[in-house]
Amino acid sequence: MTMLDLIRNIIAFATTFVAVMAVTMCIAHLCISACFGKMMLTHRQETLSLWIGVALAVGLIPFYYFPC
Repeated sequence: MTMLDLIRNIIAFATTFVAVMAVTMCIAHLCISACFGKMMLTHRQETLSLWIGVALAVGLIPFYYFPC
């Protein structure tokens, strides 16, 4: 494994983590908004959607694909 392969794997991990977290946060935001009937969320609800996104992204780490 060369240094470029290592950098490529790190970039692949970071971008996959951010993408999974962002999609999960958007879905959580929409679900919370639908339950409460308004698009503006409170700070606590925003924090909840953030932690849901982080938890799912961390839980899916073993299934991430690394190119090298």
